[in-house]
Amino acid sequence: MTRKSQLLAAPLMLFVALAAFSQTPARIATAERTWASFWRQFTLAINKKNHAPLLRMMPSDFFDGGGGLTPKGWLKFIDETNRMDLGETRENPWLAEPISIGLGAP
Repeated sequence: MTRKSQLLAAPLMLFVALAAFSQTPARIATAERTWASFWRQFTLAINKKNHAPLLRMMPSDFFDGGGGLTPKGWLKFIDETNRMDLGETRENPWLAEPISIGLGAP
């Protein structure tokens, strides 16, 4: 590839990447519409230590930060180390009342 071709290819690749990964108004509206429902389901599953809905929410390519655990193994670790607690209360602008977030006691 010549230098001129490389100089033309770089902006083209940048444009394609920006177009592919940009947040369109429709995507933003969908995310805003579904967030409150997701957050309620998530906090309910955490508070009840219910693994089934949490496993459904986890991506198929789950990464635990380098420990090599599967989603089930990671949730078991969280249970055993008493970390499945949302901890301190913070305001969530999408909900009518405060919710608890954090990691809890190690």
